[in-house]
Amino acid sequence: LSISKKIVEDHGGSLTVTSEMGKGTCFIITLPSQLIRNVESKPVTTKSDVIAS
Repeated sequence: LSISKKIVEDHGGSLTVTSEMGKGTCFIITLPSQLIRNVESKPVTTKSDVIAS
């Protein structure tokens, strides 16, 4: 549960828990529909991108 909470919060969301004795527990995960960041993208070169000559 703590790992799930960390992942959700890292994505700008929240995890809420409510519980009632004898009824059960409800987990609500809320995530934003869009996450806008100023991230600079960089090309990635992997071994599969390199063609032997």
